[in-house]
Amino acid sequence: MTFKTFVFLFAYYLFAVFLYILALPYILFLLKRPKYRNSLPYRFFPIFNTRPLKDSIRFHSCSFGETASMEDVAKSFVEPVHFSVITDTGYEQANKITQNVSFLPYEIFLPFWERRSKLLVVAEAELWLMLFAVSKLKGSKTVLVNARISDKSYKNYKRFKFFYKFLFSFVDMVLAQSEKDAGRLVELGAKNITITGNTKISQKYEPLQNYLRDEKIVVTAASTHPDEEEAVFDAFYDAFEKGSARLIIVPRHPERFDSVYEIIKNKADEKALSVGRFSRNRNFDADVTIVDSMGELINIYAITDIAIICGSFANIGGHNPIEAAHFGCKIVTGPNIHNHKATFEVVQGYEMCEKEELSEVLKAHLQIKNSSVISEKNPSQLVKEKLHELLYDK
Repeated sequence: MTFKTFVFLFAYYLFAVFLYILALPYILFLLKRPKYRNSLPYRFFPIFNTRPLKDSIRFHSCSFGETASMEDVAKSFVEPVHFSVITDTGYEQANKITQNVSFLPYEIFLPFWERRSKLLVVAEAELWLMLFAVSKLKGSKTVLVNARISDKSYKNYKRFKFFYKFLFSFVDMVLAQSEKDAGRLVELGAKNITITGNTKISQKYEPLQNYLRDEKIVVTAASTHPDEEEAVFDAFYDAFEKGSARLIIVPRHPERFDSVYEIIKNKADEKALSVGRFSRNRNFDADVTIVDSMGELINIYAITDIAIICGSFANIGGHNPIEAAHFGCKIVTGPNIHNHKATFEVVQGYEMCEKEELSEVLKAHLQIKNSSVISEKNPSQLVKEKLHELLYDK
């Protein structure tokens, strides 16, 4: 390590300590919220946080989708695998892959928490300087996979180009989702880049539960955010004759289950529609069902006719359409898909509209083609080949 590198890392570490002290009262406040009650103690007070296994294959991903996309890759190694994650849903998914799972501690704890691994594999946009730097300085090989830079975040990345150039000096290999992502990553200082696509395309989606449905049209609003539930409900009510269709609403975040139910229940009562909570009866017999359980979306896509991929009518950046396309759902999305452009590029047959146009699109649903995934390559296989080559080829 050069003196310049040491000074930069030390200055960054001191800045991170300052931010930690400054944010400590707010962190303690957040501990009262159910959303953060499990993860925050391990991330910001990690004395009891399980450390990674030495000489393991280390994976880090943020949440459910990123973690699930790493399953096939992780299972290709004979060495022990350890996952670190950020969210509760990521933790639950990682536990299905391996028992070696931890919440990633805040950066100031990483020099004392990390152990030398054979390989560090970080998913998508989890660009934590201390994670890469500490791992590299402890002797690990480091890779960023499914790497992407969204349109929305690109300007912010460029403003701190000097920082990311320094960060990428600790990254041995970058596996990008698309040519556009690769070009942006090069501009930020990344080297040794290969375009492999997104491993989410290669995932095998099989329902764990087979739910019954009748002849009525099933419309699923997937991964909804605030204000999207009301917009979808209004469009659904306007587009379909009463009793001809069922609406399933799947909120993105579990802490919103209760509030979404209350909002939709009030609107449904005005329209004389029945509303059910999935956790109570585990069926979809009501006109509108709020899915207040995690990990059900794949099962629901299997019985869905029209999938409305949300997070795209709000300024969120959209969500992954691959699962819905795998089951041949008719896909409707809003225009804000900047976080998932690469995945939408391999989906054939989807309709994009503004929130105000959703009702008319649903009325014309017979004209929407069933979706499918089109890809000439297997991203998961390409990623496995590149990782094994880096790890095992001398």
